[in-house]
Amino acid sequence: MDSGVPRAAVAPDKLQRFVDVIRASDRVKDSVKEKSADELLTHYGMAQGRTLTRVGVLLAGETADRRALGAAPLVQAIKYDAQEQKINKWVWDDCALSPVELVDAVWLEVPDFRESYEVAEGLYRRQVPAYDEKVVRELLVNALVHRPYTQLGDIYLNLHPDRLELVRSGAAIMEGQRSAARYRSREEP
Repeated sequence: MDSGVPRAAVAPDKLQRFVDVIRASDRVKDSVKEKSADELLTHYGMAQGRTLTRVGVLLAGETADRRALGAAPLVQAIKYDAQEQKINKWVWDDCALSPVELVDAVWLEVPDFRESYEVAEGLYRRQVPAYDEKVVRELLVNALVHRPYTQLGDIYLNLHPDRLELVRSGAAIMEGQRSAARYRSREEP
């Protein structure tokens, strides 16, 4: 879908990061890795003709262009105590980050994600992370990929003492027990 943003308006740093990731990937064919940055934009549907697509603006556009789309992803992480009172909040709402950068920022900036528990194993103790990085990142990626970009709607990460909830556009999509690998949909009984 055409964004009306000229192809030349791509953010050089974001485009270079994208190109570096593609070229470093072991999942991308050599023939694709050999393409120029401009050819990669077309190959991955980030540009069409003389303009960037909406995906191109989200992933490699300038902040002002991403904001002008009107539906760039906004994320809020809210920590609750045992009495369900909000005790901390982190917000990413300035459209400065691409969705890829947003996943990294959320993981790195919420200190609770790096907490761990000590578990006794005989004479030794082992640190068990409170949140599995792969699970949290996958939840965020799924929320970003499957959100309706035709309407506004924040993504909320609600951190409770016993669980992590991911809520998008007013509907919970995933909920799981803290430190558990099992997650369930809100629609399941």
